Amino acid sequence: MNEYYLGNLMDWGIVLDKLEAIKNEGVLDSIQDELVRILRYKINWKLVEAVLECVHEIKEPSTKLIEEVFNTAVDYQMCLDTRVMAVNSLGSLLTILKNSDEEESLKKNQLFVAMMYRLLNTPQPPIFHDAISKLIFRLQPL
Repeated sequence: MNEYYLGNLMDWGIVLDKLEAIKNEGVLDSIQDELVRILRYKINWKLVEAVLECVHEIKEPSTKLIEEVFNTAVDYQMCLDTRVMAVNSLGSLLTILKNSDEEESLKKNQLFVAMMYRLLNTPQPPIFHDAISKLIFRLQPL
């Protein structure tokens, strides 16, 4: 798919329709750069939340996507509900890394878990702390 397959992000209705179609086709992995672009755009909360809802279906998350979902979670300018959604989406992506046999993926997973622990030591609303605690518990080795 080309660089801007989803098109102009200001035409958010069209972008949402295209995103839904791609999700239904099961090819979200092929547009991860576009998902990252939307998360970085941040101007339209509806687009950001649509991406956060979609990432649960990614099979092989890119490092860029994981980083941008994390950045969304820690962005104090974003709505708290969106930040909690980002933590939950991050949990889905990191679970894939946790279940990977690749050493590099496991190291990335450990790095993000360590960053989540650090977030627990910062002043955050209780609902955000709860989401982080659940994520950490979910990612702990059995």
